[in-house]
Amino acid sequence: MVASDNEEEPPPELVCSITNCLIIIPVVVSDGHTYERSAIEEWMATKLGQVFSPKTGEVRQSEERSDELTAQSKAAKTEHAHSSV
Repeated sequence: MVASDNEEEPPPELVCSITNCLIIIPVVVSDGHTYERSAIEEWMATKLGQVFSPKTGEVRQSEERSDELTAQSKAAKTEHAHSSV
C-alpha cells in the first residue's frame, strides 16, 4: 500500500498481510494475526485443509477465527483520516 506525499502509511497492524491493503473487516485467526475477513476466508478455502499461517508459514492450531472489533474501529478511523486528506 503506497501513500501519496501528503498521506501517512497506516500502522502495519491495520494492513492485511494477504492483500497488503487496509483492513476493513478484521478477523483474528488462531495464529494470532489479524487479516481482512474476505482474504482469510479465501485463503482458507483454497488451501484445502492445510492449516498454516499466511503471515508466518507456521502450522496453525485450527481454522477458528473471530471478529476483531478494536482493529475494526482503528481501521475505520484510519480510513476516514486518509479519505479526508
